[in-house]
Amino acid sequence: MATNAKNLAEYLNNETTSASADIADGSITTAKLAAGAVTTAKVADNAVTSAKALNLGRRNLVINGAMQVAQRGTSTTGITGSVNFICDRWGLQVSSLGTHTITQETLTSGNAYNDGFTKAFRVDCTTAKASPTANDHIFFQQKIEAQNLQHLAYGTSGAKALTLSFWVKSNKTGTYEIMHYVSDSGRQVNSTYTISSANTWEKKVLSIPADTGGSGINNDNGEGFRSIFYLAVGSTRQSGSTPSSWSAYAVGNEAPSQTVNIGDSTANDWAITGYQLEVGSSATDFEHRSFQEELDLCHRYFYNGITANGSGNYSAFPINFRNFVSTGNNGHIVFTVALPKPMRTIPTFTHDLANSNHAGSGTGANADNWQFYHQNQGWGSYAGNGNMNTLSRQGSSDAQVQLGTYYISPNANSYDQLTIGSNRKFHFSAEL
Repeated sequence: MATNAKNLAEYLNNETTSASADIADGSITTAKLAAGAVTTAKVADNAVTSAKALNLGRRNLVINGAMQVAQRGTSTTGITGSVNFICDRWGLQVSSLGTHTITQETLTSGNAYNDGFTKAFRVDCTTAKASPTANDHIFFQQKIEAQNLQHLAYGTSGAKALTLSFWVKSNKTGTYEIMHYVSDSGRQVNSTYTISSANTWEKKVLSIPADTGGSGINNDNGEGFRSIFYLAVGSTRQSGSTPSSWSAYAVGNEAPSQTVNIGDSTANDWAITGYQLEVGSSATDFEHRSFQEELDLCHRYFYNGITANGSGNYSAFPINFRNFVSTGNNGHIVFTVALPKPMRTIPTFTHDLANSNHAGSGTGANADNWQFYHQNQGWGSYAGNGNMNTLSRQGSSDAQVQLGTYYISPNANSYDQLTIGSNRKFHFSAEL
């Protein structure tokens, strides 16, 4: 009897066991295993090697792929240019191609929701432009920091292939193009995907080949890699051909296969969630990280300094240094904003605090104002004229920012504080 052809009777009557050499390759299939038949106790120590097991540790190379974190708010209207963020780390750029609203959409049904996603990045056209001119474009992207991508080994014979998976939905069916771009080497390769059913969440899985050529990705805190999702594009970026292998960047090769223009009607929208970029030739289940972990990762690139107190409508900043440059109500204060995580670089600070939204004497803090609290005198008694237009960054680092302003006179004690409402802008950005 052949050693690889043991019959069932022999197994049943003689309680025969088999060595691996007795079992023909491919003869044991999933269908022939009873449910629960292979248990941990039946697997010999070291029987499963790392080469035969998926590495399901940290694998998503992007941040906030489930679109859960939105520190800037949940909606921004009137977008006509530059890069605008709503869900953290994800930006929409519009160039002369209509006006748009971006939203952190809440999902309550559909295929993406059934797969465990409750938030999405959504784009709605609010003012249309039927036909793009040559340089017009709309695109969506996240720039990945270069030093987080060294294991890709781009520019070497050991470069890694990537797999990109995501859920997408639009009322506009047709072909969409993505340009994968490495700025350090100035190289690109493209992918396309098709939305087949209008207003239906569809999952897409795309392969990105390894880049063994070029100069690779620098080991620094600059941009390393990005995938640019085109939503509309003019002829300048369609004059070439779609590269299926890595090659030198050419503007005409950005989106030659794109057929859709979401800017041509105010009925148009496009949404995405469940975005995962990972090493390997196949897609694994989405890596769901906790909200807090995702927020911590986002804080390296952006921090909304107004985190709100227990009542949920303002943040308080103790005044911890005083340098009186004049008398009366023209005193000078400095206060420190501690950043929750070291940022990628010294952040850019923007705010909208001004006379028009200063509360004034005797008025308490709320979501829409900023105010000064004096320990002995109460709200606003020493607030002067409330001019915050001179607020500026001083002595900053990637871990904390000192801010100074004139026209506020603090008392010489440690209990005075500045309060800023949750509806005001008080942003620190180190985005790529």
